[in-house]
Amino acid sequence: MMDLKDATLDELRAALAPEVAANAAFDGWNNRALDAAADGLGIDRDVARLAFTDGPVAMIDAWFAAIDAAMLARFTPEQLGGMKIRARITALVEARLDLAAPHREALRRALAIYRPLPVTRSHLELWVRELIESAGLPAPRSNYVEAGCELDLYW
Repeated sequence: MMDLKDATLDELRAALAPEVAANAAFDGWNNRALDAAADGLGIDRDVARLAFTDGPVAMIDAWFAAIDAAMLARFTPEQLGGMKIRARITALVEARLDLAAPHREALRRALAIYRPLPVTRSHLELWVRELIESAGLPAPRSNYVEAGCELDLYW
């Protein structure tokens, strides 16, 4: 693990995000979870709070970004390139679900915060587009992505 004493705020967010998620299952997505994560990593609480000045949504976004980075790290471009399109998307989605599975309660609490927000649809569309791009597929037509996101938000 890298030394976090001289880390940038982006590096701190990336390091703190998984730890905040682990604590969010018990404390919720708030400063208690952030403080516990900071204490666990030996980061000053005030510096950790500076990394997440936008509050719970910023914490959740950072956690989702950490999951996405870990999801992509599971596969080499050659592995993904050797798969059919359906297999690529399936592998990436399954990897993301596997990474989020240990934090089911944190994910439930994150969705409770995210769902009522008007930006939820655009965040979901962005994730779908990133997933498709990481699978090496051409950019989808907007109406397909929007329809898929509407179905997800419905369920």
